[in-house]
Amino acid sequence: MAQIVNFAVLLVLLRAFAYKPILKILDERRQKIAKDKENSEKIEKGLQDISIEKEKVLAIARTDSEKIINEAEKNASEIKETAKKDAKSESEKIKMTAEKEILESKGKIKEEVKKEIGNTLADAIEKSVGDVLDEKAKKQVFEKSLKVIMEKR
Repeated sequence: MAQIVNFAVLLVLLRAFAYKPILKILDERRQKIAKDKENSEKIEKGLQDISIEKEKVLAIARTDSEKIINEAEKNASEIKETAKKDAKSESEKIKMTAEKEILESKGKIKEEVKKEIGNTLADAIEKSVGDVLDEKAKKQVFEKSLKVIMEKR
């Protein structure tokens, strides 16, 4: 019987000082493992969310960069066309100015040639009929001759 009492006392002492603290430590350990597992799942979920968000941001960035590139190409094309139009307009303006200057020069040259022809004609008339005709007749012959020359031109 003493053995039963000793066993019962040992059992009570072990239960009070060893079994409950060991169960408490095991329960705390189980809770910590469950909490760590829960945290690990949260972290895994967070990583998945971050990965999904990263893909979304990259897709948006690709789309935006394509838009920017297309816009830049469009702007470059517009600038190129504008430059071509400006150059063409400028060349037309230069051409028209040159043609105008040529026509003015041509007109001036014609006038100078007419004056030279007139002077030469006057000299020729003066030398050929100088003493025969009076001033009025010389003037009429000169004007008629000049009129005939100008009509042929």
